[in-house]
Amino acid sequence: MRRAPPSALALLVALPLLPACAPALQDPLPTWQEGPIGTFEAAAVVKVGGTGARALTGVAARSAGESVVVGHCSGELLLGMTPRPCAAEENLFLLELAPAGGLIASVVTGDLGSVRPRATAARADGDIVLVGDLAGAFDFGPSRVESVGGRDAFLANLDGFNPGGEVLGEAKRFGDVGEQRATSVATTTDGGTILAGMFSGTLDLGDGPLASEGDYDVFVASLNAAGDARFAAQIGGPLAQRAAAIAAGPDGGAVVVGDFEGSLDPANAAVVSAGGSDVFVAALDGAGEARWMLALGDTGDEEAAGVIVDPTGQTFVLGSFSGRVGRGATLAATSAERAAFVATIDSKGALVKVRSFGETGVTRARAMARTPDGGAVVALDYTGRVEVGDRVFESQGAEDMLVLEIDASLRTRRAGTFGGKYAQRATGISVSEEGRVFLVGDFEGTLTAGDDMVSAESFEPFWMRID
Repeated sequence: MRRAPPSALALLVALPLLPACAPALQDPLPTWQEGPIGTFEAAAVVKVGGTGARALTGVAARSAGESVVVGHCSGELLLGMTPRPCAAEENLFLLELAPAGGLIASVVTGDLGSVRPRATAARADGDIVLVGDLAGAFDFGPSRVESVGGRDAFLANLDGFNPGGEVLGEAKRFGDVGEQRATSVATTTDGGTILAGMFSGTLDLGDGPLASEGDYDVFVASLNAAGDARFAAQIGGPLAQRAAAIAAGPDGGAVVVGDFEGSLDPANAAVVSAGGSDVFVAALDGAGEARWMLALGDTGDEEAAGVIVDPTGQTFVLGSFSGRVGRGATLAATSAERAAFVATIDSKGALVKVRSFGETGVTRARAMARTPDGGAVVALDYTGRVEVGDRVFESQGAEDMLVLEIDASLRTRRAGTFGGKYAQRATGISVSEEGRVFLVGDFEGTLTAGDDMVSAESFEPFWMRID
């Protein structure tokens, strides 16, 4: 991990040495004793129809109770009875929805090439930030954003919509002739923004250029409320690294999670893969300095899907694995083809607990969000059986969606499954200040929520509110 301006020394050399990543086999593994589990119910659902390819990639709950979803489209969007053309190869679109799913405002932008938003987040005042990448051009408020070669990363700030449906806000791009992709974003309590992604070539996020070491490296940047850089750092090695999610810490720092192969620092056993692809978790302070870093993995492939940090500084990590995942005696195991896991790490970087979800088939982690009381909601999909507390969930055919609410000790509070005999997959989740859960993804077949029912013969994007 390095900060810009460039230095010959990577920050990772200052990280404490931790036990080797490959865990020894130790039994028995912990069991989870839980009482009756509450139920999540779908309260509203909306299909984003149209022609051509469409996808929702993120959702953010606003302070007033609405939600904003972001996605990309080609062909045409059908919003209610109003068609909106998506004239470029891939256009960026934003939809503001009322709690019951009614459309409040919409924007489709992009007139050249491909624009793909990857993630979005809300500020305390209701403003929205979104990140992604483009190989083309789009307009966002007064900003004209154009790539310079390959795919470039972008950051956009949405202050609102004017009566004509155009955005109020601005956007900017980062990158050079290599590939740069912003994959995750979070907001800070002072109005700032923290974003993460992956890049090859060079990248200047406002604090001097970063240069990739080999394949893709991970970047992390913190910007103040005015959009000026506080720091820019990278996590790199000779092989590829991917940033999956980022969360703001209580002290102005950040925690980023992702996947890597090989090593991130040969001198530090904590960041050496045990085989295949492993999950890394890296904590930075408010100046961009490395606090701690560790790897979670075994000889199989593991992948990260989400991260949150609670007010005490404890980190929750969501991911998927096969075999075992964890460190030392703190392990989770599965005999299923693939399972999801949630791990907690204390503010010093020590792994506290790991819990797996998925008894048979494939259970895959998709997204995570923090609840107002410091717990978490996670979105999974599964093809077999998942057991939590007194509940047993069996897939009805292809992938079904499962949403779980867990507390700080990783015990399940509520659970709900959504789907039918065809496939349903989540791509994003967000929780409002009132505890409403908003979910986006894609589906085949039928989804129901109260009096609402939507159907699709092939994969279509959806928005859902869960209470």
